[in-house]
Amino acid sequence: MSLRAMSESGISIHTRPIPGVGTIRLRYPIYPIHDEGNMVYRNLLALSDMTLKKNKYLRIYPDAKELNGTVEEVT
Repeated sequence: MSLRAMSESGISIHTRPIPGVGTIRLRYPIYPIHDEGNMVYRNLLALSDMTLKKNKYLRIYPDAKELNGTVEEVT
């Protein structure tokens, strides 16, 4: 059995040394977002934007009219 040098892995609890500050201990780990470049994630952001900001996308909704800053569909 031989010894091997290993490096730590996983979510770090301490930051790398920052000039003038030093190392900071994180109370809650900051997880990376791996879905940022994913097409599903982009579509979800676009759908939430279209849903929450309908006035911006009135041209997409042909049967909609603006009332008091909100959009309501005409049936």
